[in-house]
Order: sequence, then C-alpha cells, then structure tokens
Amino acid sequence: MESLRRFYRAGLTFHGGSAAGLASFPVALVALLTLSLTACSDDDAARAPDAAIGRSDAGARTRLEVLDPPGDQLGLAFGQSGELRVRYLDEAQAPISGAEVSFIVATSGSEDLAGATLGATAAHSDAGGVARVTVTAGAASTTFRVEASAHRATPVTFYIVVSDEGFASLVATPTYLGARPASELARIEVRLYAADQDGAPNAWDRCTRLDPLAPPETPYPPRAFSAFEQPARFMAVVAGASYTLFGWATGPDGRVLGAGCVTLLPEQVHAGGTLRFALPVADLSVPPAAAFHLESELDLAPLGPTLFPDTTGFGASACAFGAAQLVLDCAIDALDDGARADCRVDAPGPRATALEAARGLIDDDGCRGPIAADGSVSVDALLDEELRGEGTPSARFREAATGLATILARARIGSYLALSRGSARHTLRRLVLAAPDGPFAIELAATARPSLDAELTVSVDAPGALLTLAEHGHSLRLGDAVWRAFAERVLQPHGLDTTRGAFGAALLLADACEPASAIACAAAGDERDCLVSACADTAEALDALLAEPFDRLDGTALDLVWTGVAAMVDGDADLVGETLAAGLWSARLVVSDGSSVPVTGTFAGAAD
Repeated sequence: MESLRRFYRAGLTFHGGSAAGLASFPVALVALLTLSLTACSDDDAARAPDAAIGRSDAGARTRLEVLDPPGDQLGLAFGQSGELRVRYLDEAQAPISGAEVSFIVATSGSEDLAGATLGATAAHSDAGGVARVTVTAGAASTTFRVEASAHRATPVTFYIVVSDEGFASLVATPTYLGARPASELARIEVRLYAADQDGAPNAWDRCTRLDPLAPPETPYPPRAFSAFEQPARFMAVVAGASYTLFGWATGPDGRVLGAGCVTLLPEQVHAGGTLRFALPVADLSVPPAAAFHLESELDLAPLGPTLFPDTTGFGASACAFGAAQLVLDCAIDALDDGARADCRVDAPGPRATALEAARGLIDDDGCRGPIAADGSVSVDALLDEELRGEGTPSARFREAATGLATILARARIGSYLALSRGSARHTLRRLVLAAPDGPFAIELAATARPSLDAELTVSVDAPGALLTLAEHGHSLRLGDAVWRAFAERVLQPHGLDTTRGAFGAALLLADACEPASAIACAAAGDERDCLVSACADTAEALDALLAEPFDRLDGTALDLVWTGVAAMVDGDADLVGETLAAGLWSARLVVSDGSSVPVTGTFAGAAD
C-alpha cells in the first residue's frame, strides 16, 4: 500500500510522508500559477456551480438546484447576513411551488457555528419553485455547512465561511500529465484543504500526507468532473491563508489511477482577487509484481580484445594466412633454446633466423604478408596454399575460429527475480549461447557453479515507474559454458579431441608439420625436414595457446556483476506492474586474472 502513496505533485516527487525536495517546491509551484489580483467580475459571480458528478439517489423523482448567487459557497464577514436559495423541480424539470424544503446545519469535529444563526429550519417554495433562508454570521471565524432537503430529492449542501480577513476565489484546472488514454480516466475529483486543517502545522505537511486512496473529508465543497481541463471553482476562501488543492483520477471501475497536489502560499491568496492555476495530475507509480521471469541478453563483443589481444592463437584467424602463420610461429619458436614455448619467436638462433627471413613481412595488424624481405613469395603464403582445401588444417582452423566467434557474440540468460520490500533475490537459471547449428543451452542449476543466487536492493522511481536493480553478482563461469558449446558444436563434428587443453595439435598440426618443414626449410636453404621435429614438439604449447580464451573467461568468485533498470508496465491498469520492458543492463565480466571487461545488455520481465 505504501508504494501507491508515491505520486507526482506539481513537478516534484514525494515519498508517502517524506518531505524530500521541499526547498525547490515553491519555484515549481509559481511556474504553474496565473495570478489575477482584481476583484471577481460580475461574470464570475454569476457562474452556476461546477457541473459536478454528485451523489445519486436511485429513488429520487424530484430535484433541488442550488441557485447562484450565492452558489454552494458563501463567505460572510462578522455579523453579515446572506441568503441561501434552492429551486425545487419535478422530474420534468418544472418548478414545484408550495412545497416544504428543510434547511439544517451540518457540522463535524472541525466545524463550529461560532455564533452563526440560521433564520429558519424550513421554507416553502414560491411560484418559481424557489425556497430561501437567511444565514447570519457570528463574531468569530469558522466554517460550517447547511444542508437543504425535500421530498424524494437528493439533498444539496451549502458551504459557509465566516471571517473578518476578506475572501478570495480559487480556480484550479486539473491537467493530466500521464500516459493513459482519456477513455481510462472516467472521473476527476478535486478537494480543497486549509493549511491548519486536522492540526497540520502548515500547507507543506498537508500535501505530503494526503493519500489518493483515502483522501480525508473537508469543509469545502468537493468538485468532480468526467474529463480534465474543467475548472474547479472555490469562490469564498479566507484571504491571506495557505491552502492545498488535491486532485485524483479514477478509472471506470473506481480505482485511483492518478493524483496531484498544489500548495498555495498566504501571500498568493489576496482578498477580492481570483487565483487561477493548473492542478497537474500524473499517473500513480505502481508497485512491481512479487516476482518476475527475466530474459536477458548480453553483448559479448567487448571480450574480443581481452581474449584475442594479438595474432597468436585464435587471433591468427584474422590474418590472410592465419593457419600457416600460427603453425610456423609455433614450430620456429620450438627451435629457440631456453625460450618459453609459447608460439612466439623471441630469441631465434641461426636456423630460426634464416627461417624467419623467408617469411612474409608483418603488417600493422601483426599479420604476415605474401612477400618476404628479399621480394620472394613468403613461406606463409606458400604453406597456406598447401594447407587449403576441405578437411585440411587451414579449413579446420577457420571453421573453429568462426564457430568460436559465433559462440562469443552474445549470451542469453534466463533468471528469476523475487521482490520483497525494497530488496530482491535474483537467481540464474539458464544460459543460452549462439552456436553453429542453433542455440546451445545450459541449465545452470544442474552445474557446480558456487553462486547462482544474489541478494540485492531494488527501488522504484516515480513518476517514470522505473525499477532499478542495484549492483549484484553471480558465478556465471562463462569460460566453462563457451568451452562446452565449442567442444560439442565445433570440435565434435570434425571428430577432433574434445578434451579442453588437448585439441590444438589435432586441429592444426596433423598433416601440417611435414609441408611446413618442406616449404620453410627449402626457402631457407636448409634440409627438408629441418622443422619436422620442432613442429611436433610444439603440440603442448599450441594446445595451451588455443585453450587460453576458455581458461581466461573462467573468473573466480563472482564473475558476472551487473546493475539494471527497466520500465514497469501496468498493462491491465490494476495498479501492479506486471511487465518489465526496455530493461538495460550495465555489467562487467571478471576474468581469471581479476580484471573486468565492461559489457552491456538488455532484458525484459514477465510476472510469475
């Protein structure tokens, strides 16, 4: 219930009972007001009371009509008298003469006659159907009501104000600031409250404490309309006092859908003047449903530079002669006595130096070109030509790199969000990766991931109805998931080893070492088999190099940390947000060395 009490008031948002933002409230208010400091014109005085949606009486066959002057509001100075008039009509709207109309004083705990008197408790209608009584003010300020009733007619009420401070008129026009179709808003109501009514110390307290689901009674006449932009007139209010105008809108079924509040300062309410202003009404913020099924999608493209920082490993697939370049890198690196076997030529000896000289020149992207330093065709280009064709190492490598790129394009995550009083529990349930031959799904609950649940705080921002999910984390273990998809959808169809850290040699070195040695050694003027043994010895280093992206993706502890915001949609106008739409994730993926890669994503939710 408390979440329904947060709504938009004259450009500011309040939280049921909180006075946050009050310092800037008068500025927002003044922008809404159009002041008229002249006395009410004859046209204003002659206006009939607002065409309000009043009380209904299914048995009524006659009608009492309040006449203007004075209308249903009368302001009296001390000792002043005024006349209250009604016309009694039959069901054909013809005057009823000679009928008795009763007038009784109606007071409540906040109302007191304070010496005021009513000239009679009954009057008979004249030939025009008009019945009238005189009311005389006492010598003290007060408010009270007089109710007129007649046989088979709905009673009508006069609102009397007694003061020696003079009187002003207020004209508030409810204006809708929400997004609902007009057809969803069947009734608009406006009530006026004095600043000190019910003991509230000032007008600001009144505005922050009003509840659109249970607005309190008031000694001022209520106004109700069937559409917005209809002026609500209060023609006799004490000048020099603070007031609060509160409005709300309901749907055809009576549910409150929107509300708004404006506070007037004493210096704005001038004796003899009319103050005209807009009363903005915006949609109530709605609480979210108790739980949602979330479908999220993360863009994994930012992982590329982290997983493939250069042209070693799968990064070589970006080069024209990628497979040949990687085989030669690994084989020649194995000739470096004492250097770490990592497929990077760091300290070439004489034989390795001669072999390197026959290779293609390296471009700005780290790729070997088709021409060697001496102008001859590079051994990278010659070996690539030899390795091309269906089922060759080059073809397998390119298919593997393409399949891995497909898997690493995006991740879809199915999860469950359970909400409770500003907090939530977010549970990962399913991970789906794009892969060759269709999506690859993993039911996360069936795996050994240590933390699929996360506790977090949530907040709802009104009037935009935005649900914010504070930062929280899970152990996603994306490396394990990517490896499983890669092994099943890329390696297995080729009949390759699907052991993580043992597939590189089978993918590239099979059928590649002999041609690599023959071509490179001939170009360097060496023996034909000068690289065969070194190429075979590089299997372990190549296995580790190609497994590196999967290992790097497996972070420790919480490796998916994210925060999100989504719009809540109350599609059936039941004051519960049952859909989360246009959700945005700001996330980071924590890799094995503890560094983070920022990623973004989208999500949507449907209530459980």
